[in-house]
Amino acid sequence: MTIDLSINQGTHCSKKAVEVLRTYDNNTSLREYTDPENRDLLETLARINQVRVENIYVDNGTGPILRTALYEILRQRTQSSIKGIVKYLLFKKLDTPLITPRFTYKKIPPNAAKNGIPVAYIPLGPETNFRINPADVSAAIEANGDGIVYIVNPNNPTGNIMLSHDEIATLVAKHPDSLFWIDEAYHEYVDPDDYQTVAHLVRRHDNLIVSRSFSFAWGLASLRIGFFMADPKWVQLIEKTTVPYRIGKLQQDVALASVTDEEFLPSIREFAAKERTKLTEALEAYDNIEVFPSQVNYLFCRFKDGRSSLPFADKLRELGLLIKRETPHGGMRFEEYFRVSVGLEDENDAFIAKLDEALSVYPDHKPLSEKGEKKKGKKDKNIKLVG
Repeated sequence: MTIDLSINQGTHCSKKAVEVLRTYDNNTSLREYTDPENRDLLETLARINQVRVENIYVDNGTGPILRTALYEILRQRTQSSIKGIVKYLLFKKLDTPLITPRFTYKKIPPNAAKNGIPVAYIPLGPETNFRINPADVSAAIEANGDGIVYIVNPNNPTGNIMLSHDEIATLVAKHPDSLFWIDEAYHEYVDPDDYQTVAHLVRRHDNLIVSRSFSFAWGLASLRIGFFMADPKWVQLIEKTTVPYRIGKLQQDVALASVTDEEFLPSIREFAAKERTKLTEALEAYDNIEVFPSQVNYLFCRFKDGRSSLPFADKLRELGLLIKRETPHGGMRFEEYFRVSVGLEDENDAFIAKLDEALSVYPDHKPLSEKGEKKKGKKDKNIKLVG
């Protein structure tokens, strides 16, 4: 059986979620619709995030939300000007740019470009510990025009906080004609003392959208639940393109049970931090592998000597293990990088056990057994083991 550490699915769900699932125990348990607007879920999410019900849109996962909403918003902005309409009619290209970091959720920039959306990249790299300089965001807006600024925070694939709450708030206020989409899909893995969500700011700024997912820290990828928070005009725009009953009763009941379990997130942060440390030590036992500090459920790594990670990933696949490689986009290549998700304990152990064999695909590889005592890797950085 293949172990998939290439996809950032979660590991465990709340015990309260399991208790809800156990109540669906007979052949009439799944016959009922929820209310068409999922009012109970919206009210709970609104209270937790200090927003109003009308600020929330919920759907089957953040992936469909991103694909639908980003394009619809960009299309609307393009059609708000004569120049934009002409450009779209003649060339099938949207006039509003997507501005995003060089390292980001890989499906967004290529899909945007494929749909005729101009993409501009904000500088981002290991030389700045993968943190964004707010001045670079402003410079990208000034150079390319107002558009949608898409930032994953904590970032995928790098696993770190790129901008603080105050930095985002300042940028949103400074550029009122650009729409900032802050994707907080992984923020539950981060201790609130280390990062304060910007969700509450959507009540104050109509140029801010904050999206979330139940697939990762909440461990509910099988149920496909995602939502975003924004000014009501954006919620209404996307609701016009969809239908009610987007989230079923089972999904809603499990989500509600999860977010009311106060003990769950601290425990999942502790588990993720412990397994991150174990994986980091195993990988950094090899002199030519660098693991960047992460605060979420995956590790971003590279070969220090610039060699391609493709042979390594291919060998792991042969051994029944999948990892993620950064595919080229926007004229940029990322050959030396790879990402490993934090899986269940036995999955992580299986990956560690196969590292030497997978790295043997490189002719100059020296197994750890030939080095004598195993090198001790670096400890997990910027982490608190208890939430």
